[in-house]
Amino acid sequence: MLLEIVRHTPSWVWVLLAALVAFGLSQMRARRVARAQILMLPGAMLALGVSGLWSTFSAMPPSLPTWLAALALGTLAGLRLPVPAGTRVDAGGTHLHLPGSLWPLATILVIFAFRYAVNVELALHAAWRLQPGVMLPVAALYGVIGGLLLGRAGALLRTTGTGRLTIAGT
Repeated sequence: MLLEIVRHTPSWVWVLLAALVAFGLSQMRARRVARAQILMLPGAMLALGVSGLWSTFSAMPPSLPTWLAALALGTLAGLRLPVPAGTRVDAGGTHLHLPGSLWPLATILVIFAFRYAVNVELALHAAWRLQPGVMLPVAALYGVIGGLLLGRAGALLRTTGTGRLTIAGT
């Protein structure tokens, strides 16, 4: 059955996985990033979370407040995550120097696997889209994931190993 699931997965899903793996691998080396780049992954995950929530559970209104509450909790938790050792701001304060890490790749793969599994299960059991026992935990996990990424970005933007990083206009 697993082979059939993989065989019926649209090609674009595998292209997306390859792009995500390439992005995750790029995070394994030290890099210099602009502040706006810090928000790209959380922004993409928030957009995917909302679109996934809407396309999957639009018939179940409680999914949105569940997602929002989980997003808020995930963001608060993400803000408490430690900034990676060796993170620093350049002299002009416009870029961060981040050490390489395996964590972004691992995070990306876990998120992809979770979303893939949810979509496979919902394709196999379409009636689950209307079951609160399925919908609410999935909405909560989508929200927590987006919130953790958003909170981590906020922590990177707010604090570095050398002091406080201010965002333009604040």
